Amino acid sequence: PEAFTVDQAQNIIETAQKCYNGSLVPYFALALFAGLRPQEITGNESIKPLRWDEHFVWDKDDKGNDKVSIRLRGKMAWRRTVLLPDNCLAWIKPYAKKKGLVCPTNFEKKYDVVRCAAGFKVGKGRIAGIDKKGIDGLEDPYSKDRPEWIQDGCRHSDLSYRLAIVEDIPAVCAWAGNSPRTFKSNYEALVTKEQAKKYWEIYP
Repeated sequence: PEAFTVDQAQNIIETAQKCYNGSLVPYFALALFAGLRPQEITGNESIKPLRWDEHFVWDKDDKGNDKVSIRLRGKMAWRRTVLLPDNCLAWIKPYAKKKGLVCPTNFEKKYDVVRCAAGFKVGKGRIAGIDKKGIDGLEDPYSKDRPEWIQDGCRHSDLSYRLAIVEDIPAVCAWAGNSPRTFKSNYEALVTKEQAKKYWEIYP
């Protein structure tokens, strides 16, 4: 797997902040900084899409600060609980709602617009047929000069930068819902500890 650089990750989420009233910021924050799989946010045939009123547990720590976790489940049972890091929480709080889906309507098109506006190459026709008024950086979206988007790169980034800081493979695997068997060979040494410190300092 590959990870986004610190600058790329910061640019992605800051670009999301500028598009569609920031409605995709929660998606990118949860993917980049909480390591959620895309389908754990958007949903699929076996996983319900993430909802503010169903999956988020809002609490306070012993100092009175917000403490927020997400309970993720499949069709039959809860699978794991993810405590949101401070920077992830800082990104999503302005957009959190009392109820409803985390992802906005027409999510896939808007997702592609954000990726393109952040400077990445998108497939032909991916950003057609949706309002793009006021969004910069969409010129020549199919240019070979644009870098390719990293498949599942947001989650890979979270796990890589998390492992570099925590240095505890079983703990990160438990967080991520991964098997430790291939985790070490996939994620260890992808990024440095110094890079990881900068990554977890990405705040609004």
